[in-house]
Amino acid sequence: MCGGHLYRKNNRKVRAMALFGSSKRDYDNVSGGKAFKGGGTKDLKQTDRTFDQLRKQRVTDKARNRDVHNEQQLARGEIGEMRSPMWVEVGAAILGVFVLVVMWLAWGGIGLLIQTMMNTGSPNDKELFDELGVRPYYVAVEQQIGTSSAHTTCYQPLDEFGNNFGDCTRSVPKEPVWYADYVASVFAEHGFDAPEPIDNSVGSWLLFGHVGIIRVTFVIAVAAGVYAMSRAAMMRQLETQNVAVDTTDINQHTNDARLAIPQEIVRDLSLFPDVGAHSPVQPSSMISHVMLSNKGLKKVDVTQFAQETIIDNDTGEIVSEKGEVLYDGAGQPITKSLPMIDNEFSHAIFDKSDVPNLPELRRFFNPAKIEWNPGGSNRDKTGKQDTVAQHINEDWEFPDYEPQRPAGAYVVDEAPVNTLVLAMTRAGKGN
Repeated sequence: MCGGHLYRKNNRKVRAMALFGSSKRDYDNVSGGKAFKGGGTKDLKQTDRTFDQLRKQRVTDKARNRDVHNEQQLARGEIGEMRSPMWVEVGAAILGVFVLVVMWLAWGGIGLLIQTMMNTGSPNDKELFDELGVRPYYVAVEQQIGTSSAHTTCYQPLDEFGNNFGDCTRSVPKEPVWYADYVASVFAEHGFDAPEPIDNSVGSWLLFGHVGIIRVTFVIAVAAGVYAMSRAAMMRQLETQNVAVDTTDINQHTNDARLAIPQEIVRDLSLFPDVGAHSPVQPSSMISHVMLSNKGLKKVDVTQFAQETIIDNDTGEIVSEKGEVLYDGAGQPITKSLPMIDNEFSHAIFDKSDVPNLPELRRFFNPAKIEWNPGGSNRDKTGKQDTVAQHINEDWEFPDYEPQRPAGAYVVDEAPVNTLVLAMTRAGKGN
């Protein structure tokens, strides 16, 4: 390629070298052609590859094998999947439960600490015990620390007779077994039921021994607040991670921009006879054309027309002009019962379109197997028949003045749509 010309014949070499002052070494052979080095050889190789692909193709090659331009197959990306909010919910719930447990234990620990600091060994009402004369099972003893003036408190356990029992301890001793029976007997003497003993152990405070409405409400409120705040924060983070793949703000439909296969076209759109027959379908735009077979279709009475001018041999008068209707002796039009679809006419159309006579290229659709509009669910289609064959048998009419039966049907749209016509120059799109 040099100056826009491709020199392929040997008798042009001399002329090319004379024009450009180049020698034979300045040529490269490219599929039998000659091109100057540095003068577009890469473009020539690209063109040759394209031509090689085109000339090696057969009419049976499928569309996916027709990449005649090496850059035609674009790199296609896919929209990634959005991250599910399930883990956000689970994470926030786990955090909320964790906070609930921690707050529950903290509340019990603080209550235990306060009880220990206030030296309240028994949770029973001390004033009531004093009033009824219930003696304690321990006494607080003030002890001097060494020779200093500081004092400390220890708790001396008492036996059931009020005598000292065991060593004086720094913590309140555990309520002895006899003390519950003793309290019950004192209360019985005064006509009262003995109070239920309350467990003041560490396990009771930390778990479920000291449960009140305030403790339950507070702990649940704090845990719910932590769950709500953590969930909101993690949801914002999740939305940030999904921003590149989130299509909720647009109408995203998979396979919107793809070529529909013929089976989809004839199923989803309407059919209108291409010639001869009449149909109640009202097209708003024409999409394509298909050939039909006669499977499942009724026959029609076709009026016979004179193929040439008929002259009476006796009188020499013209009986019928070429193309006029033929009548019988009773004056009725002569008809012939024929299949609805004229397949000979179909093949004639294929021949005119230069379609090779191969079964995989000359496709005839079976109207008995194509769904039409079962139940009338598609409001953009005329009729409620189950199959195309039923629709044709019930709705297509063939008037007696029509000379040609259909070869197939146009694929049309009945919906109120805007139609865009794309055509090359002088293709009649302006009409």
